[in-house]
Amino acid sequence: MENSLGSLSDPDSDSIHQMDVHRLDGLWNHLIRSASKLSNFTTSGIDGTVAFIDPLRQILDLFMEVVAAIQDEVVVIKLLWSLDRGIERRLFTPLIVVNAILPRRELTVENRVFFRSVFRFLLKLVFFLDYKNNRFVFSKTIEKSCLFYAPSSKGRSLYAYDLYPAVELIQVLLCREINLLPAYFTMHELNTKFRGDKSTRPHNLIEPEVERFMAEFDFPLRILYSYRTCITLSNLRIAIVG
Repeated sequence: MENSLGSLSDPDSDSIHQMDVHRLDGLWNHLIRSASKLSNFTTSGIDGTVAFIDPLRQILDLFMEVVAAIQDEVVVIKLLWSLDRGIERRLFTPLIVVNAILPRRELTVENRVFFRSVFRFLLKLVFFLDYKNNRFVFSKTIEKSCLFYAPSSKGRSLYAYDLYPAVELIQVLLCREINLLPAYFTMHELNTKFRGDKSTRPHNLIEPEVERFMAEFDFPLRILYSYRTCITLSNLRIAIVG
């Protein structure tokens, strides 16, 4: 299986460019069958030490390690869309895919093709996740926003092009009309990241949307927190009196 994955990163190979949907299905059928032959190992691309990893996690980790090293955007996009085919055929769930992608150390702005392609892929995937899992996507994407370094004037347009899929993903998750994530969860993540003693300011590419969202929901959420505090104090008094 490692030999098969290694061939995907061959820069002289046109096989991925020619690959149609049926061959993408065949790719994942082959990889899933190979999973049972793998022994457990500690992943190299995911933060932290993992004592035990199931075969599917191993497959996805090896796959993403190879994809992250490819510098041909057409190849990377096609391989990421093969994950979508795997989800459609119920080989794995959207959540498993998200967990295989977002924590990776290779997902940096410097790894331009991979960074850009991953967030283009996630822009579709979030519509198939529930609130809890979209909160995870939002939290990790906000964390990645601290890596949006300040560009020189010479490279500004190229820089914006690389970042725009991640910026658009944040905008989509902030959008109340689309409503992929409850405002309560969103505000908690924004407060954690952008308020407090160790907070940072939002990057200028997302700052207008972030500040607008927080301004709109600050007052309603203060009322909600106050109401919950009153209820808690009332219950405490009842318990003491009782």
